[in-house]
Amino acid sequence: MSYYDPYPSMYLAKPKVLIGPLGGGIGVTGAMVSALTGLPFMDLDRLVEHAFGLDFRDVVTRHGWEAWRECEYTTLSRVLDQRPAGIIILGEGALDQDRTRRLVLERSDGWYLARNVFDTFGRLKTVWDTHYLRFPNFLEMPTLQDLQKLQSQRTAGYHTLPNAEDVSGIHPNEVARWLVDRWDV
Repeated sequence: MSYYDPYPSMYLAKPKVLIGPLGGGIGVTGAMVSALTGLPFMDLDRLVEHAFGLDFRDVVTRHGWEAWRECEYTTLSRVLDQRPAGIIILGEGALDQDRTRRLVLERSDGWYLARNVFDTFGRLKTVWDTHYLRFPNFLEMPTLQDLQKLQSQRTAGYHTLPNAEDVSGIHPNEVARWLVDRWDV
């Protein structure tokens, strides 16, 4: 079965939404789950960028966080209804919005994949030069303290999810294999 298989060998009653911290490798994890299962994969941030025709940082700079969050909400609402249901990833900041958090709780099987700040800091350092436009929270590589502050501000949103796992120190590909085994798909 290939990554782009239009006929996956299994179907989900609800999409699986994977959420993780900034720099936590959630995109790699989601793509690997999709590759292992043949289920569709959607990166919500990339879909919002596509809707604006701009990269993440330019959307936030030109239109503001409110416009980003509004488009994020409407896009998530739409993709949660797509069939076959698949794997959707979004950053943990999306859960700062009550209505987005409710969408995830009511219409998906939401999973928060936590990583400690040291893990995310190390991962972020390795991708910063090539992926910095994906992180509009910071104009330059954040310090460890910057990440600690951001993670502490966002804890309320992901603590409401029924499924949360600490995957610190585990490669995203291994996390994906673990999820597929856990979901029995």
